[in-house]
Amino acid sequence: MSLNRTILRFPDLPGPYDEALRQAIDYLDERFDIAAVAACGSIVRGAPDANSDLDVYVINRQPFRMRVQRFFSGVPAEIFVNPEFQVRAYLSQEQRAARPLTAHMLATGFVMYDPDATMAALRREASALLDEPPAPLPNPTLSRYMIAAMYEDAMDVIDRDPHTAGLYLHEALWQTLTYIFRAQPAFVPRTKDLLQTLRNTRPELHELVEDAMDAPDTRTSAELIGRLLDAVIGARGFFEWETEPEALTPETDKQRI
Repeated sequence: MSLNRTILRFPDLPGPYDEALRQAIDYLDERFDIAAVAACGSIVRGAPDANSDLDVYVINRQPFRMRVQRFFSGVPAEIFVNPEFQVRAYLSQEQRAARPLTAHMLATGFVMYDPDATMAALRREASALLDEPPAPLPNPTLSRYMIAAMYEDAMDVIDRDPHTAGLYLHEALWQTLTYIFRAQPAFVPRTKDLLQTLRNTRPELHELVEDAMDAPDTRTSAELIGRLLDAVIGARGFFEWETEPEALTPETDKQRI
């Protein structure tokens, strides 16, 4: 079913982006049975970076999903095609994971086409999700242990293989940044906004992170990341802990603790 062009709206975008979005809509109208469509992302919000792309969210009447990346008039576009029920599944999954990417896209996007108010309903659900705290971190002690173990592995090899140590340290740093927000609990900011959010909410931790990233050598960086771990998770390596007993049956999926 083709789009009803009389109710199709376009956001006010600069020339290249406007032409790219119009081409994208023509392309999508030929390929999909569209229930609703929204333009999302930093370009639509009026704050694009040099390499920003158009984000286009399509509600598909057919029960399949797709991800499409194409250039239109030289502008990169990321296109997310999902049936309505799958979007709701994403909202639920991302709330549990504290990474509300879909909710943020829908809540801040520009609705271009929505004849049955499908997108309007999803946007209300997305906005409500963003107004509520995310689900608590399911096992904070396990998360702390994984970070501490990663840091310990870095220190094991730092003298004989500083590059491998650097990989461990950067991963420990990233996991610690995620933990800071999840432990509150709070949504983890988008990667582009994470450090600025940390600066605004925990400036003393932000200073440690910046110093660690600017450190002149791996050993100095390791010490600064260690101080961050001291402040956030209270450990730099192995510590004693245990899980609650979990009853199992032969059919229970075996998952590594």
